[in-house]
Amino acid sequence: MVLSLVLVVFGLTTGEFVIAGILPDVGAGVGVDVPAAGLLVTAYALGMIVGGPVVTVLTVRVPRKRLIVGLVAVAVVANAGSAVA
Repeated sequence: MVLSLVLVVFGLTTGEFVIAGILPDVGAGVGVDVPAAGLLVTAYALGMIVGGPVVTVLTVRVPRKRLIVGLVAVAVVANAGSAVA
């Protein structure tokens, strides 16, 4: 139980921190300075702010356990894909 919780927390928080380590490369890749590339973090946060309530409204009838397992799985797979890229 504790190991699975640790893996979930790691999987969900990776997305927020991975961009910080590669920000100079991202900026150079798109031809902007690091502060401008840092706006990607703001865009991610805005996506979470807008997406959270939308997902909540759209999934109101889905059983909570199935929903959380599905959403965590999607997040972990997406973060793994991001890490590989």
